[in-house]
Parts: sequence; C-alpha cells; structure tokens
Amino acid sequence: MCIDATRGPGSELFDHWVEEGEIYTVRRIEGSLTGDKRVLLKEIKNPKIFVTALQGYAEPGFSLKRFIELEDDHHIHEHTSNHDAVLS
Repeated sequence: MCIDATRGPGSELFDHWVEEGEIYTVRRIEGSLTGDKRVLLKEIKNPKIFVTALQGYAEPGFSLKRFIELEDDHHIHEHTSNHDAVLS
C-alpha cells in the first residue's frame, strides 16, 4: 500500500504516479543510483528514460520507502513462480 505519494525532484520523469492509500502489486524490485531500493509496479508502467549514469534506458521506479506491506492475508498475494507480492 502506498503511504507517500508526494512528488519531489525527478517526479516529472514519470508519466504515471502512485496514489496514497492505493494497493499496488510489485512486479520487480531493483537497486537505484542512490543505493535505495526501487520498485516497478504492475498497475503503473512508465516509459523508459535515458539514464546517463547507466548509459542506457530504464523505467523509472518508485522508492520502496513509499510503501508498506499489508499483513492482512486477504491483501497479500505471493506468487512464487514470478515473485510478485502486493505491497501496501
């Protein structure tokens, strides 16, 4: 579940943004250039952008700190075949 949907520097790179209080399904967790974890969501797909430090294109991801994992069994769905999990 998203607990922080505030926009900051760099948010202009996102065509689509998260909404506080909404439940999202993580499709991938990756590192970031700042050393934090970032997540890509099933419900939100942004176009890839060129990242100079990587010398290539990457989809902008949301900081993992923006989400909490729901403890309610009705909201947590883990799919071991593709490692998807619903975060709150």
